[in-house]
Amino acid sequence: MKKLIVALILLLAVPVQADYKFAENWTWKDTAYEGVFLTIIGVDYLQTRTQAKNNWYIDGHQYRESCPLMPEHPNTNEVDTHFAICAIGHTVIALALPPEAKIFDHKVNPRRIWQMIWIGVEAGYAVNNYSVGVRIEL
Repeated sequence: MKKLIVALILLLAVPVQADYKFAENWTWKDTAYEGVFLTIIGVDYLQTRTQAKNNWYIDGHQYRESCPLMPEHPNTNEVDTHFAICAIGHTVIALALPPEAKIFDHKVNPRRIWQMIWIGVEAGYAVNNYSVGVRIEL
């Protein structure tokens, strides 16, 4: 439920003009950035699922999930649900964001900012997982 509330707040906070259309001016670059995000979140998903399958133990040490939106030791169903919601939600929000907006007389690309922030966040999770010894077990 927390994830849904966060997603709704973000969608409502989007500065949208009255004549704006969903996915307006979506480009191949937008698709490429979204593809990078989905690839990285896919790696994080597989790492997290591996941890859940192993009861959160790696080499005799118990770890916990660091994402504040998940329980400390989610099971595989909770991991599957969380990552599905995040991947779909991220893509819908990216599609909903305008490609251009003005903030203090500066043109910005809210869509790209959204994508880049979350690419960085997910890359941080995946790198941290790898650094503590999490490997992907299929």
